Order: sequence, then structure tokens, then C-alpha cells
Amino acid sequence: MSSLETSAAKSDSKPVSSILFRTIAGLIDCILIAIIDSALMYAFWVIGMASGLLDARPEHWAQLLYTIPLFLLDGLSGIAAPIAMVYLNLAGAFPEKTLNLANAFFLCIMVVNWLYHAEFESSNTRGTPGKLAMDLAVVNARNGGPIGFASASFRHFAKFLSSAILFIGYLPIFGRDKRSLHDLISNCAVSSES
Repeated sequence: MSSLETSAAKSDSKPVSSILFRTIAGLIDCILIAIIDSALMYAFWVIGMASGLLDARPEHWAQLLYTIPLFLLDGLSGIAAPIAMVYLNLAGAFPEKTLNLANAFFLCIMVVNWLYHAEFESSNTRGTPGKLAMDLAVVNARNGGPIGFASASFRHFAKFLSSAILFIGYLPIFGRDKRSLHDLISNCAVSSES
């Protein structure tokens, strides 16, 4: 038995997950969030067309293809949608009649991203679908137990800082136990369940 296995067995805690498994889990979640964001965009278009704010021109439908990279980035970090919303508002990209609808859409996908992570990570599964697929769990760093909704929410919003420093905060290089910056800030860890 290696020293890592021996110390893990003695403390009854799970080993910290590898960066490869966390990356694959993040990509799975990224794709799922992009699908959810795309469905929400479609729903907001239907609302816009039903209310007369938007017409059904083909370029509106092609716009979904242009926004997929934004949705994938939003799924990875959660910071893409707020940045895009601020930038597009400052650039005057939204026509006056659709401004409220566009901002409501961006707020909606931000809330969905937050709830996706916070709800799954604070649930009995202790992880998002991507983490479950990779047999990972988000745990309290002190005792290895589950985290609550408030901790999961704090962890989610701490990812903004991890993203803001060129995504370096996602690397497990912080603290004595080599966690990601947002995990260190929120007193969480991602452990391997196997």
C-alpha cells in the first residue's frame, strides 16, 4: 500500500481527484449547460415572437449557432454570460424594443448555471452529472462530509475569481492540499469516490 493510500485509509477520507477527471467532468457539465442555455434561448425567442418583439427571420435561428461558444464558455466557468451581458449592453447591441427580453435571457442563464451547480453539489449525489460520471464528489474540506446549498453557492461564485485570473484558479495548485482556488476559498474539495 502506498503512503497516500495508507494515510487515506487511516483518516477515512477520500483522495483528492485528479485534474484529468475534473476536466472531463467539467466538459460534460459544460455540454449539458450549453444544451440548457440553447433551450432557454429558443424559449425566449418564442416569447419574443409571441409578444411581437421579434420576427421569425432566418438570421434569428442561425444566431443559435453563433451563441453555442458563449454557452460552452458559460458552462465551463459561469463568467461568460455576465461578461457578454455587460459588453453587449455597453456596446448598444440590443435594439431598444428587445433590451429587456435580452437582459432577462442573460439573467435566466446565469441563474440556471448557479442553480445547476449549487443544487447538484449540495444534494445527496454531492456532484453535478459530470462529476457523477467521473465518480467525483464535492465535499467539505474539513471533514469530508456533504456541503450545504450556501457553501455550494459560495463555491460557484468563487469560480468567477478562478476564471478572472485566466482560469489559473481552476488548477489544483493552491494550499497545502493542492485544491483549486474556488475550493480553497469555499472550504470545499473534490474527492474521488472510488
